[in-house]
Amino acid sequence: MSRRTLLVVSLLAGGVAIVSAVIASTLHLLRPYTYVTPILPATADGVAQEYAQEFADTLTITPENYVYLATDASSSPDGRFTWENRELANSYHEIIVTDSTNSQSHTVAVLQEADPGSGGSWGCCWSADSKALFIYGSGTPAGQEYLPTLSLVYVAGEQRLYSIDLEELLATRRQAK
Repeated sequence: MSRRTLLVVSLLAGGVAIVSAVIASTLHLLRPYTYVTPILPATADGVAQEYAQEFADTLTITPENYVYLATDASSSPDGRFTWENRELANSYHEIIVTDSTNSQSHTVAVLQEADPGSGGSWGCCWSADSKALFIYGSGTPAGQEYLPTLSLVYVAGEQRLYSIDLEELLATRRQAK
């Protein structure tokens, strides 16, 4: 092969590589659900279930039976962790937890707005012992089926996300009214 042919082939290969990288990064930014965090079911004897009563008590039930979580401070009670809601493309948001002891951040979940374009319809709050973050409201976890009620517990020490059912506890509160 001549030098000229080699140069042309090299330039073409380089161009293809650059175009491929641009396309891949664009798709990544437009489809943030590539950050899928597995959501595990909470078991009756599991660590996430330990927080069920505490987190159910943080929810407000209106006279019309609407349940919501008023977002709490982003810092955990002991100051070790902070959570942040970072807006992504296409009505997605990334919930990130940062550990102040080592400045490491961890993506907890990527959620799509329940009504795309309207903003996030969920709130977050820390457990009293600073070991778990509660995420409650409406939205669809990236790569998952739509959940009518988003009720998730992130256990910071495990860096795991659990789905937790609080309906029984909420039903008891509704009956007590």
